[in-house]
Amino acid sequence: MAMGGERMAFSDQIGSVQLHLTRYVWALKHCVGRRVLDACCGIGYGSDLLGQVGLEVLGVDCSPEAIMAAQAYNRGNVTFQECRIEDLSVRPLFDTVVCFEALEHLDDMDAGMAKLLSLTMPYGTLLVSLPVHCGENPWHHARDYSVAQWDEFMGKLDLEMIRFYQKPGDEVPSFSNCDIQYRTHSTEAAAGYSLYIVKKGLS
Repeated sequence: MAMGGERMAFSDQIGSVQLHLTRYVWALKHCVGRRVLDACCGIGYGSDLLGQVGLEVLGVDCSPEAIMAAQAYNRGNVTFQECRIEDLSVRPLFDTVVCFEALEHLDDMDAGMAKLLSLTMPYGTLLVSLPVHCGENPWHHARDYSVAQWDEFMGKLDLEMIRFYQKPGDEVPSFSNCDIQYRTHSTEAAAGYSLYIVKKGLS
């Protein structure tokens, strides 16, 4: 499953940085005292943030440059590994798996989702964020999906889940533009992010 596209850097516009950080803040309560995987972690800022509450955090990314940058974080309970997520094999499994803005780059999203679930322990939690674009976008994603299309893709899992939505921000956003709202703009939004909390069953 080839991966290509962008990674957030702190040299990006403040709106983009704040939107990314808000998603990790949203994830924090699902990581308290847990073993956490930050799949496709990029430069590691999110893994470090999750490490403030998580018992142990592993950040994984296929980019050697990203992992080199991530090593600057020296929180003792956070480690990083250069690896394609589809090649990762770790035991024990993770209580919480976080995967933000990665699945849309994969050649085989079904296989990617199956891998993420296989790394999540029974009754664990998978947190997924996916970009919403209706039409052309500048980010080189393999797919431009609407909220409804992401709902259809995620619904194939037949697992307990709830969906949230994050509006796109301006270059200098207000905090309201970074709010993550429960099930709003279910099929109307032309841009933003769909976020899913997936509860894995026993199987």
